[in-house]
Amino acid sequence: MGISFAITFIGSSAVITHEVSFITDMKVSDTIAASARGITIGIGAISALAAGWLADRLISRYVTIIFLFLVIAGMLILVQADTMSEIWLFVVIYGLGNGVFGTLLPVVTRDIFWYC
Repeated sequence: MGISFAITFIGSSAVITHEVSFITDMKVSDTIAASARGITIGIGAISALAAGWLADRLISRYVTIIFLFLVIAGMLILVQADTMSEIWLFVVIYGLGNGVFGTLLPVVTRDIFWYC
């Protein structure tokens, strides 16, 4: 569990760090690229609250898997993106999955060790 969350954190920070550079390489203005990054992080903050709420009501491991699939789908969209509409789709989908793992790590840990 710890290794999977660590890999997720590393991958997430790599994508967020290079998001603006990737978008500006598509000949998009710096302002729009920075706005996309800010919106990605903002959606991630909101979805972190939603993930915590869902994890308290459902099985937290399954909630984690759902958000992990959102992150994977977002990265696949980004890798193939060549238009701004695809970038905005990435921002929404990846934003929903990004940022939730800091919220879900203690909840999943609690659920794993609760029954020991």
